[in-house]
Amino acid sequence: MMQNIPPPEILLQLSLNGALGGAMYGVAAVGLSLIFGTMRLIFLAQGAMIILSAYFVRALFYGVGIDPFASLLIVVPVGLVVGWLVTKACFAARRQRRTATSHS
Repeated sequence: MMQNIPPPEILLQLSLNGALGGAMYGVAAVGLSLIFGTMRLIFLAQGAMIILSAYFVRALFYGVGIDPFASLLIVVPVGLVVGWLVTKACFAARRQRRTATSHS
């Protein structure tokens, strides 16, 4: 009995999709461990930031027609600024508490 084996192009595409998906998980894991290791805080909004950036890339591709790889030149700096603002807003009180107790 012969199984339906997909053509090599499909296998290559599936392999690349799997590798890119795994790379996304790896980058998220490294980011979480870096943030927790340096700040001793768990920043779970990182996943939401990655998804928000992916939707932004998609919107630029379908709305404006910008190539997804070229849109990274826009999305990465915007994502960095938004992430920095979210971090400042969420952790400002904890930083002030930590600074106040460390100087005492």
